[in-house]
Amino acid sequence: MYTLIKRKWLISALFAIAGILFKNSAQGQIIVPDTLKVNVGVETGIVTGFQTPYTNKELGLTIQWQYGLSSSLAITFTSGYYIFFGELYGAYLGAPGAYSASANTLHIIPFKLGVKKFINHHLYVSSEAGFGFGGAVYNLVAYSAIKQNQYIFSSGFGYALKNLDLVLRYEFFWGASSESFMDNGPPFINSSGILALRVAYRL
Repeated sequence: MYTLIKRKWLISALFAIAGILFKNSAQGQIIVPDTLKVNVGVETGIVTGFQTPYTNKELGLTIQWQYGLSSSLAITFTSGYYIFFGELYGAYLGAPGAYSASANTLHIIPFKLGVKKFINHHLYVSSEAGFGFGGAVYNLVAYSAIKQNQYIFSSGFGYALKNLDLVLRYEFFWGASSESFMDNGPPFINSSGILALRVAYRL
């Protein structure tokens, strides 16, 4: 229940920020051909797939460069920092050898190339692909650092004003996790994703 309340609070805060920016955003041309624009955004997301037992909340801070190819089409480059908060995912309380297993925070730095295609003056669809570098430490004696380098693919629907950019996207992560047991076990392949809302201010 507490986790649900926190998530609702984060989403409400993002919409409140968006409302303030919306009031201060004048109508103007969103994409200017042959011009580079920059926006900085915050996001929150819900985790799906393989990582769900270990984390279900994501927060991010990203910066996006946008270069206009025409008045309705732009290419983008996005990078920043994703944080996936760890969850308690197992426990064994029998004696001897009692333990609880919880995942520490997972950190990923994404590098993504993409395109934005505007349907009309404000609505657009987006698509991105890239790579993410990151890792985490799991709270079991048998584990050490775990690398989480992932391929990243995403698509979304957005709404843009002169100084405001809102986008709801699904982002898919796929790749090998280097799981380091004491016996140096092999890496394994996993997949996961996030459904995220990003609110950005265009500089």
